[in-house]
Amino acid sequence: AQAGNASSSGTLLLDGFDKSNYDGKFNTTLWGCFGCDEFGVVIAAQGNGLIRLDATNKGNFENHSGGLVSQSSWFPNEIGYLEAKMKLLSTDNGGVNILLRVPLEGKEWAATCWIQRFSETQAEYACDVFTYINQQYVGEYKTESFPVKYDEWHTAKIELTPNTFKLHFYLDGELIGEHTPSDVNVLKTKHLSASFGVYTDTKITAFIDDYVVSKAP
Repeated sequence: AQAGNASSSGTLLLDGFDKSNYDGKFNTTLWGCFGCDEFGVVIAAQGNGLIRLDATNKGNFENHSGGLVSQSSWFPNEIGYLEAKMKLLSTDNGGVNILLRVPLEGKEWAATCWIQRFSETQAEYACDVFTYINQQYVGEYKTESFPVKYDEWHTAKIELTPNTFKLHFYLDGELIGEHTPSDVNVLKTKHLSASFGVYTDTKITAFIDDYVVSKAP
């Protein structure tokens, strides 16, 4: 199923966030919102999507998150890659990410690439694969971390090889890692959902743009 401004049969989902009249916030035919009403907002601004969270005094330093999840799901062999431009403005604790998710029995599997705060002047970019079991994150794979700048656009990409489910991770067009998940045989029988969001213990502002889920060749 195509969505957004998809212009070719090879595109599963495309959002350039260039329209601000979707519910006053975002295109609700493409996205569902999580964490937004309680902690922050997602709006179309300056021709891209802005996510602002303020979790200050919302809990005892728990990790709050908010963002958008696609309204459609696809079989693994339909997805070729997920790509988006991300920019982190805030120097408060937190980060911005793109994700592919798969619900499994008793846990959730995810592959994600993210930019998060490293210091007042430096952010870092990395990608990882993990499962979420009993409210705990169990890491399976992580790329090396790379320094990136605040206030600048960076392109994140997760590529999925059809049939084998091998993952390739990119930063600004450069391959930074690859991994075949340990649950590959189960994952190949499941649907994936695409999402993006931010996470923070305090407050954070981030931008997302040119979000694309492409069909496998």
